[in-house]
Parts: sequence; C-alpha cells; structure tokens
Amino acid sequence: MTTNEAGYTGWRGVDEADKLSALYNNGWGANNPDLQLYGIDLYGFDARPTGCKGIDGRINIQNNAAYWWAPANDSVFYYRSIDLYHKTVFRSTIHPSYGLCVRCVKD
Repeated sequence: MTTNEAGYTGWRGVDEADKLSALYNNGWGANNPDLQLYGIDLYGFDARPTGCKGIDGRINIQNNAAYWWAPANDSVFYYRSIDLYHKTVFRSTIHPSYGLCVRCVKD
C-alpha cells in the first residue's frame, strides 16, 4: 500500500495480511474446517494470532487476530491488526494501557 494509505485508520490495503501471515493457517484457527488456507508469509514476518490485554487486565486470545503497537503521533497511540477474516490491515487509535505485541525490525 502507499505511504499515505498506511497512515489511514480502518481496514485498508489489498492483500497485505496474507503476505505477512504465517504460511497457510499455522496458528490461525486451524481447527475450523470452514476457513481457507491463510497466509503466504512473503516477507518472513510469520504473523500469528497474539490476542491482547485489555485495560481491565483480562487477556483475550481467540486465535483469530494479531495486534501490534504502531508508532505514536504526539500523545495519540495507534495499533495495527490483522485477523482471520480480512486480507487487509487495520489501524486505529488505542488507549496506552492496553497490552499488545511489539515487533522489532532491524534496519
């Protein structure tokens, strides 16, 4: 997706989640026979479901979504997410008390 589109909120892109997700449905609701094979892991990112920790401390793990912190803008915090039901990427604001994954990228 373009740099401008990457900065938008909501679902955007075409098939970026497929390109980032673990090969086939490894970790992505593999016990559900209705789901198609998911992910081609084109970039070696190997995204798998992560769940998240809510403000109240409860952990939500349903094996259908992955969440990562995204760069903050001033005092606004963002996250990115992919899930089993979309081939695109989601971006939105979030309260900083949530617990999400961090992905380190080597320059």
